[in-house]
Amino acid sequence: DTTVTHRLYLDIGLCPEAVRTNRTLGDKTPFCTDPQPLGRIQVELFGRAAPGSVANIVAAAAAGAYDNTALSKVVAGRFIVAGAQGPKRSGLVQAPPDLPPNPDILASSAFRLTHRRPGTVSLNLSENVDDSYLRFDKGYRNLSLLITTGPAPVPSLDGENIVVGQVTPESLEVIRAITAVPTFTPNDNARAFNQFASFIGDERADKTRSKWGRPLQAILITSAGLL
Repeated sequence: DTTVTHRLYLDIGLCPEAVRTNRTLGDKTPFCTDPQPLGRIQVELFGRAAPGSVANIVAAAAAGAYDNTALSKVVAGRFIVAGAQGPKRSGLVQAPPDLPPNPDILASSAFRLTHRRPGTVSLNLSENVDDSYLRFDKGYRNLSLLITTGPAPVPSLDGENIVVGQVTPESLEVIRAITAVPTFTPNDNARAFNQFASFIGDERADKTRSKWGRPLQAILITSAGLL
């Protein structure tokens, strides 16, 4: 059921660098304070298909949890990752207190929708980069978002993530602007070494791989809320 129950907006801005070189210890954010506006992403949320996921995302947006947070990964031709959790002063999402557990994660029906269209938005389970100390906490509530960039479907995300909505057609221009930002891309040797490290069970391999696709300029959600 892809009935639209809520409409979410994400205002996006771009900083000239990943972190400010002139930041001081007391600064509330490591990022620039006057990012270049890239535009607004509008998301139509499917509250009937994924009620628990949408309810928590809506509550987090209404509480300002996504405001002034950075996109953590951009993989052109595949997806964007937003909403990584951690200290707000580090540009990460700080989840509101008392969010209820999300029953969608245990419901097979919540995983039926696919990532065929550009701009598909899902609750990020497979590409989640939240630290393990957060994910293993009993109060942890996942708020990370995946947004597919197009032009092709991303079937590798199907069955692993919970589709919660779709961006509006005009928002795809903003998605394209985001994917044009340079990212950290390892060379072939680094990829091969990481694959070997993962094969032998080196836990550092996953942490290193999580940095692939990190934007070299901070891409910020300057504000988020409901329309």
